[in-house]
Parts: sequence; C-alpha cells; structure tokens
Amino acid sequence: MIRERVKAGIANVRAQGKSIGRTRTASLKKDESRRLKASGLNNSQIAKNFNISRGSVINQLVK
Repeated sequence: MIRERVKAGIANVRAQGKSIGRTRTASLKKDESRRLKASGLNNSQIAKNFNISRGSVINQLVK
C-alpha cells in the first residue's frame, strides 16, 4: 500500500515537471571552478567560495 502511494506521488511530481532527488550544487559550478583553478586559487579556496566540500571540487575538476 505504501509502495503504491509513493509511486503515485513520484509520478505526480514528474508530471508537474519538477526534479526529483538531491540537488546538484557542485556539478552546476564546474565551469566556474575550472576558471578559478586556472586563475591560481587552490581547491580549498574554491570550496570555501562555493560553500561546498574540497572533495567535491576535486571530483569536478577531474571530470
């Protein structure tokens, strides 16, 4: 019963065109991170600038 309600709710949200799941904050800032890295900032400084983790910055720069 719960499973059916969850599936119905997800289908309803998709029909409205809304996104489902976790927000993609780090990947949206990939281009800006690369620009800052090229300008001489290190990974920790970039992370503080965007308020994300240093690991997220490293992952985005590698991809």
